[in-house]
Amino acid sequence: MVSAKAGAGKSYYLKQYIQNYKKIYKDNKVYLMSESNTDKLIDDLVKRIPLDKFVESELEWSDIPDHSLLAFDDIDCLENTKENGFLKKKLYHLMNSSIQNARKKHISIVQTVHCATDGQTTKVMLLSCSSFVFFLNSVSIQHKNALNKYLGISKENIKKILSMKGRWVCIFNMTPMVIMGEREIYILGSN
Repeated sequence: MVSAKAGAGKSYYLKQYIQNYKKIYKDNKVYLMSESNTDKLIDDLVKRIPLDKFVESELEWSDIPDHSLLAFDDIDCLENTKENGFLKKKLYHLMNSSIQNARKKHISIVQTVHCATDGQTTKVMLLSCSSFVFFLNSVSIQHKNALNKYLGISKENIKKILSMKGRWVCIFNMTPMVIMGEREIYILGSN
């Protein structure tokens, strides 16, 4: 999960993530579902799934090809209305079922959001994510809650993380937990 307010650098980070993914997994496809119709930064790297086609096709996680990356970009900004076929609800259903079943098909998932903690909407991603990225120039109470309540990081360690230099921080949610910024990396709990 990559979380920040608009303009903080989520799209640029997503571009770098996809480029690195494609370096490692040269033959794998990258599929994008996005709130925006175009994004010059990443359009040449992905196969975009138009949201109107998504609603018509009733795409399920099992339809996603094996060995691929599924990117959800700013879908938290979408409306969820009868007129658009309850698009947001369907996208979150696809994302959550993909998260729960991705290992079976070697599918990786990345999501960019403005709102890090949005109740049931973000719960599955936060509880299942292998990494959580946020931008130091846009830290909110939601980011602190995600770090504390979902990732189990103490308030003392959150202060240490927030004092890091650089633009972004990535928390690798593993044992032991690894904290990586642009200029430093450390294992949580080590000196």
